[in-house]
Amino acid sequence: MERIAHSGTRGYQTAAQQLMTDAPVPAILVAEHILHLRQRAGVETNFADLLGLTYLAHALTLSCHGEPLFVDNVEAWAPGPSIPAVYGSFQHHRMNPIRRPGTPGDMLLGPKARAVISAVEDTYREDDWRTLTGRITAPGAPWYNTFFGLGEGSVIPNEAIRIYYDALIASAGAEEQSALAH
Repeated sequence: MERIAHSGTRGYQTAAQQLMTDAPVPAILVAEHILHLRQRAGVETNFADLLGLTYLAHALTLSCHGEPLFVDNVEAWAPGPSIPAVYGSFQHHRMNPIRRPGTPGDMLLGPKARAVISAVEDTYREDDWRTLTGRITAPGAPWYNTFFGLGEGSVIPNEAIRIYYDALIASAGAEEQSALAH
């Protein structure tokens, strides 16, 4: 990130505008914001839920906006798509609910990013980690093709994710498209 110069109130406004762009951010910021939204809604979240929702937010951003939500690579691990930084930060919780407060990303995420993240959290709020994992590891999904084609630990290409979710949205009914295409 470029150095942000501060000169009085105007400098802080400029800094805030630069931070609130829709440029890709570290995936951990996305995961923290998802955790914050789910906690605010009273939904218990384990690290598998968080990984799945973070991946889906990235996938739908690629499809709907043509650019990545975060800068991190998504890798094909045996349980499903993984973002190593998010996994490393939350895996010690295992399948237990994460109790520490999530950090809201209002000042660090741009408006499109916040809209997609909110839509994903709202759309998949009732899905448990098994359902989420089933959605993102189905035959033909980018994880499936990468894991079985290139092997465990391989990077899942953003272009493969975008193409898959473009097709998924195109084949969805009008109500699903509205929920997915934010």
